[in-house]
Amino acid sequence: MKSSISIEEDVVINHVERVCESPEFQSKPVLCRFLTYIVSETLSGRGDNIKAFSIGVDVFNRDEDFDPGQDTLVRINAIRLRRTLELYYSKTGRNDEVRIEIPKGAYVPEFRLLSVSQEDKDIEEEEGKSKEKEEPVGARLDPSIAIFTFNDLTKESENDYFARGFSYKLMVELTKFEDLHVHNCMNITEYPETGSPLHASLLEKGIRFALGGAVKLYRDQVTILVDLRDLSGGKQVWCENYSRKLRGRNLIDIEESISAEVSGILGSEYGIILQRLTQDAKRQKPHNLSTYTAVMKYYNTQFNPGPDAVREAFEALNTAVEKDPQSGLAHACLAALHGNRYGLDYPGAEKSYAAVGDLAEKAYILDPYSLFVKIVLSYKCFVYEEKERYFHLADRIEEQNPKGALRLGALGFHLCLYGDWERGKRILDKVMQGNMEYPRYYHGATALYYYRKKSYEKAHKEVMGYKGTGYWWEQMLNAAILGQLGSTDEAKAHIDSLSQVKPDFTVKAHDLITRFVKEESLVIHIIQGLQKAGLIIPEASPESVS
Repeated sequence: MKSSISIEEDVVINHVERVCESPEFQSKPVLCRFLTYIVSETLSGRGDNIKAFSIGVDVFNRDEDFDPGQDTLVRINAIRLRRTLELYYSKTGRNDEVRIEIPKGAYVPEFRLLSVSQEDKDIEEEEGKSKEKEEPVGARLDPSIAIFTFNDLTKESENDYFARGFSYKLMVELTKFEDLHVHNCMNITEYPETGSPLHASLLEKGIRFALGGAVKLYRDQVTILVDLRDLSGGKQVWCENYSRKLRGRNLIDIEESISAEVSGILGSEYGIILQRLTQDAKRQKPHNLSTYTAVMKYYNTQFNPGPDAVREAFEALNTAVEKDPQSGLAHACLAALHGNRYGLDYPGAEKSYAAVGDLAEKAYILDPYSLFVKIVLSYKCFVYEEKERYFHLADRIEEQNPKGALRLGALGFHLCLYGDWERGKRILDKVMQGNMEYPRYYHGATALYYYRKKSYEKAHKEVMGYKGTGYWWEQMLNAAILGQLGSTDEAKAHIDSLSQVKPDFTVKAHDLITRFVKEESLVIHIIQGLQKAGLIIPEASPESVS
């Protein structure tokens, strides 16, 4: 690379214009302002004056009392700018002669002319990435369940088809859950009783659970008994009896509805099987963990988002990606944890912003066919505001018809917050109505669905389902909604809680809300509600929402 001295000013200015008009930057006006500002100041000879404070005031319109030490807005957006430039030069600008680089730890850009030898190096690097993509991924580690044919208690041969059909339908439904490895044992007539050769054989194959039961059709009544066994302990862990009235030709409808309900209870991320496995994972020490167990610790953070569970999951997954670098699933789970840390602005948020991008992209290289990996990659695009790529991935994910409260719900949640409210709300309603357990923060999106329509009573009713998560978002939404309803006395309790959970919220309000809400008008609308509730947000001077 040649020195920046040889590059004419007009060439750099034209290059910045080209960058800002590119697909990578077109939907990110804030980053374009950031880039244009630091380049203009540098070309004007004022590079030494480019500091976090001046950027905050001149680019982000902060007041003179802006404190970069308390408000990480500039640092976070500097990371975003560096990564978006890297993305631009890997795609649209891969043949550009000019390169703009922002060294880490500084805000003054450097300008370079790319030589032929450097282009050759870049080509070699791209070829290396292509070879890496072609390498086979490691074996997947899934919880395993064996499905046995349900016994026909009717004792009428003409009804035997229903027992076999229900068993098969249940097996098909369970295979739709990516976390389960389902074994077809329907050609085996016996059931794996404890101590039997079959029981020992299944355990040797690594099969942890067995599912069977019985079916009885009598007059106008259908009865199905479902039995789940944990083969490792030889105990029944779940049993349920389902009875339905026969009306006309609704036998197929009964089969489908019960199999769908049972598969959700057993196979979803909040289902009995994964909950039992996460309990096992909690008892294992980090140095003894397998990749599979580390993933279970990630799922435990979905059931229990407390700091201890999150810390254990981080520790376990960091160890997993080190010991099993070919596991796309482990990389994706770790990316999701980092994304949550950044979004909620926990300690280490800046580093997590960079990590979620690296880990999610790496996971996709390792396991591009995994639905969970695709969902985490779409989440990365949400965090980085790569709108076009996000919706492309969202369409592909929805085409795969995901099951499970976590996978399907994550799709609906982020679709809402990225502005596709009707589609996202429809998905979230399906998740909430079809699952007894699901992440309660989903109610944050459905509450905002009504809030943006100014249906504040409905928003208040919806946000009640958000109870008990411990996130500062819960307190913020309650306060904003109550502020719009004029219930300032009731809102005060939520403002007090918000101040305790997130003491620096008022200083960073706009930045924190935009980490989730991608509509600027809605961000302002939320801030208005908080101000009506009595919260003082110094830097916010929002225009009224029409």
